[in-house]
Amino acid sequence: MKRLLFLLAFIFPSIALAAPATYNLLAPLGTLSGAVTLSDYLQGIVQVIIGVAGVLAVIMIVICAIQMIGSPSVSQKSASKECITNALFGLLLAIGSWILLSTINTDLLKSDFNLAALSTPVAPAPAAPTSDPMPTNPGYYYRYDSGSGIIKNSPPYDTAPICDQLMKKAQSEGVTISQTCFNVPKPTTSIGGGSETSTRTALCANAPSSCTAACKAQCLFTKPLGTNNSPCVPSTINGVENHCTNVAGLPGGTVSFLVGLPSACSCNVIITGGTENGHASHGANIPVFDLSKSVTLYNFIKTNASIKANPSFCKSHGGTCHQKWLYNGYWFTDEDSKHWHVCKDGTTAPAGKSVTLFKKACTQI
Repeated sequence: MKRLLFLLAFIFPSIALAAPATYNLLAPLGTLSGAVTLSDYLQGIVQVIIGVAGVLAVIMIVICAIQMIGSPSVSQKSASKECITNALFGLLLAIGSWILLSTINTDLLKSDFNLAALSTPVAPAPAAPTSDPMPTNPGYYYRYDSGSGIIKNSPPYDTAPICDQLMKKAQSEGVTISQTCFNVPKPTTSIGGGSETSTRTALCANAPSSCTAACKAQCLFTKPLGTNNSPCVPSTINGVENHCTNVAGLPGGTVSFLVGLPSACSCNVIITGGTENGHASHGANIPVFDLSKSVTLYNFIKTNASIKANPSFCKSHGGTCHQKWLYNGYWFTDEDSKHWHVCKDGTTAPAGKSVTLFKKACTQI
């Protein structure tokens, strides 16, 4: 008896069932009638069972008492007393468990079998439109505002006149041009190691028509691309101390990058450090160089960089540390108030050069 009451009082309400459903009772169950949920139905059963347990306990007490009075056997009287004791214990256990659980927390008497409703997956919001990065495929481009400040690239065009014609046509249709036509040159196939004359000639490919032949040969002009000094002669002298600049041996891909940079930024680009001796990281066949940091170039790099404000190297003598920006495959380190230190992404230190310097200036860290 007491085992049955114990199981009914403690185990039955905690049986785990599926999601709730509504049932129409054919007959009232305790205080319940009509449409009820499964949780309410089971709660009603528990209440009815507690009541039934009390009634059964009283019946058992009456039956056992009659047996004890009517039997002359001592053993039967002892068995009847034990029966009455068990019935009283079962009744007290049912009532006591209810009172105890109600005193501790009334929620312990609830039979809530409702599973939380599964939330409907919400599709992530579409990413906000972003401006196009600067183009890298060869051709002539212009950049325009497609709306709300989103800058887009035009398709590539074969010649500057075609690009200019289609740009003006777009302007006439109400398109806002953010950058006029510029050229992304074809990369050269040379690995580097060209002579001073041949490399300067390549760098001066976009020299202004006003430059003389001698000017183009030495690449001393300032628009749109040039160097700030004459070549180091002989090339073995310390260019940093003697204020001369060599470009001999500058890698072909780097030359192509430099040739296209003035058109991309619509600004002057001045090479202030090349392959001359005296640098800790420059040299022949190394894609490292210094550029003059004009305001226009400074703003262009920081605006169009694909990776911004990445840690770079520190000045050992002053303790000043710098940041770098990745633009079109080259890291631009904001070295000081006058110069960009530029290194092609992923370049490792050649023999005799500082591994730490190249790691910090030429890779993402």
